Amino acid sequence: MEERPPPEPAGLPALRPMAPDRYQDFILAGEGGMGAVYQAFDRDLNRFVAVKVLKPPGPGGLGATAPPTPEGLAAPADTDPWSEPYEALRARFLQEAWITGALEHPGVVPIFELGQNPAGVPYYTMRYVAGERTLADALATAAERPFEERLALLEPFLKVCDTVAYAHAKGVIHRDLKPANVALGHYGEAVVLDWGLARVEGQPDTAASRWRGRLEALRAGGEFNTLPGAIGSPGYMAPEAAAGRLEEIDRRSDVYSLGVMLYQILTGRLPHAAATFGEYVAALARDPAPPATTWAPAMPGDLSAICAQALSPARSDRPSDAGALAERLRTWQAAHARERELAAHLATVRRALEAAGRGPPATRLGHLDEAAAAVAVARHAAPGRPEVRTLAAQVQARRVAALAEEERRGRRRVRWRAAGAVLGVAALAGLALHSAEREKARLDDLLRLR
Repeated sequence: MEERPPPEPAGLPALRPMAPDRYQDFILAGEGGMGAVYQAFDRDLNRFVAVKVLKPPGPGGLGATAPPTPEGLAAPADTDPWSEPYEALRARFLQEAWITGALEHPGVVPIFELGQNPAGVPYYTMRYVAGERTLADALATAAERPFEERLALLEPFLKVCDTVAYAHAKGVIHRDLKPANVALGHYGEAVVLDWGLARVEGQPDTAASRWRGRLEALRAGGEFNTLPGAIGSPGYMAPEAAAGRLEEIDRRSDVYSLGVMLYQILTGRLPHAAATFGEYVAALARDPAPPATTWAPAMPGDLSAICAQALSPARSDRPSDAGALAERLRTWQAAHARERELAAHLATVRRALEAAGRGPPATRLGHLDEAAAAVAVARHAAPGRPEVRTLAAQVQARRVAALAEEERRGRRRVRWRAAGAVLGVAALAGLALHSAEREKARLDDLLRLR
């Protein structure tokens, strides 16, 4: 079935008020500059849910701390100077709920309800991911581990790619992909969060003004860590996004962000080191990212090349979408698995050849039979590989020699057995002759007595 983009809402939907006492035991789970997420118990459905609510701007600005429950948030009055920015944020919040609700995929949290609190502030509820931690947490833990151990994070990363590929097929561009926006559950879930900056291809970009405003704040700001709510998130923004060329941001911009996440998995660090947004933009414009093998020499070169392609400064050189990136990674995984299997077979051949140099001939031949079986599998897996041909020739030559030796030893054993049989017959014949002579002598004695 052909994927279709979610339709554009015909005006903002009317919101039903939050039912009294339906949600209980609120716990503030996280917040950003414009929204807060609570964990709560839904009495109607007997389950825990996540409640995301808009934080209205006010005298405290966009970064004001969220209250203990969503009921404590209030919209500014129509005469309030913050009324206009609030309406823009409200429209964007509802657009986020609309887009997220249209993405029916295991990697996107399903939305259960869209409504507003008693003061008219919009919220929506969604599935609560049990044991939630983020990919950023996992990367921080794995940063100093060996490359081979960090490769375990490719599994959730590929799930992220699959989710984004689904969104791309629906015409949705995320535009804020980063490890902090990926939740990892206890049961293998990898869920892409925060679609608040998403854009639907072919529809008006309701976040464009926020993009430009945030870029200006980034340019005037200090260190990256003072700008946690930055649109596109410094360090993960594609060059075209960091430069403010909004008309160029497309699926390949998401691919660049995924490439940064992949680079972190492979190397334990970001591709571009910079302390400020200005330094980051300059680094993007000046230098390509160092190859991942720079920091992880044990990494296969073809895997590093896949990552480098996703991080290409030129959009046209990147994979066309997240699905194409995932396909290349899975192709590498399959080839890598075959190489590991081949290496295991060749190791068996070498061990058997070494063992065949010791012990009695029958034992040596048993080891050579084991080597022959392993090398046959290796030849089937990689028939043209020079090292396989070399080992196969060694095994064949040594088996031929061992079998010839065993045959010679067998012939010698046959001759000795034949000689033994002849001697045995002769001895029996001599014994029979001696017995016959003794019997004749006894008969002669009897005759004489008579």
